[in-house]
Amino acid sequence: MTDFTIYNFTSLESTNDTAKNYTDNFSVIVAGEQTKGKGRRGKTWISPKGGLYFSVVITDPDLLNLGIYSLAAALSLCEALPAEANAKIKWPNDILIGGKKVSGILLETATDPSRLIIGIGINISSFPKESLLSYAATSLKNENITITKDELLASLLDRLANNLTLPLQQIITLWQKNAIGIGKDIKVTLAKGTLFGVFKGLDAKGNLILSTKNKEKPDKIISCGEIYF
Repeated sequence: MTDFTIYNFTSLESTNDTAKNYTDNFSVIVAGEQTKGKGRRGKTWISPKGGLYFSVVITDPDLLNLGIYSLAAALSLCEALPAEANAKIKWPNDILIGGKKVSGILLETATDPSRLIIGIGINISSFPKESLLSYAATSLKNENITITKDELLASLLDRLANNLTLPLQQIITLWQKNAIGIGKDIKVTLAKGTLFGVFKGLDAKGNLILSTKNKEKPDKIISCGEIYF
């Protein structure tokens, strides 16, 4: 396995924010809880004790293909979970079990663009109330999935190191095999507006391809948004 250097903390405001202070490739910041955990699109990631919260530092990332890291992280977690979880990826990088969200991934750059931070939060023993979320949540315990935090972290990091060596197109192919919703009608909420159409798959950069009823431009390429089935 690639050499990761793991730093364990009892509590942090945010593993992503702490990881920005580390400069070595594959530094891993792990916290027993986060008091100001962050999710995508400015949302809060509720991070009580009992979950697995960590961030990985990637040095000298491919700035022209940052989507590879989001896809690779989601694929790695999906592969690391026990087979009985039947985990699926919801674009771009949420992990669902039984149609409910068990994990989220947030990518951020450090103060300089030579470092990328991959933050991952996994609901192990508890999950937030659905009334606080835009999507139903669950935990591994709630789904009767048994794996320790140490086992899951080790398996995920091993797969991440391997997947990051693969060509982008191979990652996209593997991602699509583990994804949910391809070929189905979906709703996509954007920063400004909502779109409806059929989820055709991913383009060569990992963007979502949405087939719409617009005859002049039937395919809409979406790089950021939230999808609903």
